[in-house]
Amino acid sequence: MMTRQPGQKFQNTDVLRMFPTFVWKAELKPEIYKPISGSILRTLGEIGAPLADLMPGESWQSDHGLHEFERFREVVDCINEAAESVLETSRLVTRAS
Repeated sequence: MMTRQPGQKFQNTDVLRMFPTFVWKAELKPEIYKPISGSILRTLGEIGAPLADLMPGESWQSDHGLHEFERFREVVDCINEAAESVLETSRLVTRAS
């Protein structure tokens, strides 16, 4: 089984020195984020999120289980990959070879 290296989905990554802690920023490649964005918007619309009808100052909050939706699997995978990359970069974990 071939192990994948974290960070393959990202176009650009950077570590920003803010506060006493670092902030890790990553931009997904367009071929990754464009289909994910469309899927997220469609799914939010299907579950009743008022995406277009919010007045200034209003907000909407989903249930706490969106990460469990199969349609959000790709975005969850990206978040997990980013977290793995940060931990590996900061040498908090090491990848088994």
